[in-house]
Amino acid sequence: MDTADQDRIDGRKWADEVLTDLAAESGDYQMGFWREIRRHQPTPDPLKAGLMTDDQSREFGRRTMYFGMHLGKRYDEAPLDYLEWLADQNVELARYVGSRRVQAEYTED
Repeated sequence: MDTADQDRIDGRKWADEVLTDLAAESGDYQMGFWREIRRHQPTPDPLKAGLMTDDQSREFGRRTMYFGMHLGKRYDEAPLDYLEWLADQNVELARYVGSRRVQAEYTED
């Protein structure tokens, strides 16, 4: 067995230990896993990237969501509070949610 194979085996053992620890803490290893990933990932700052223009937010809003509880819907069809929650993890989505057009449209409803 070469070093690369041993590293993969050791990595899998370590991952199993981490998942077991996370499951013991929260009862659900997946929630614990994503909590730890978010804890070590910086929160994106949409202001550094700049908010989307109205045209950019219209184009982004027409995209189809490919994950989550609103899978298959367009971003423009998803609830703003859900998008704001997701925006903590995605700069482009944060730019969309913070855009003047999106904020104005959700305020009108």
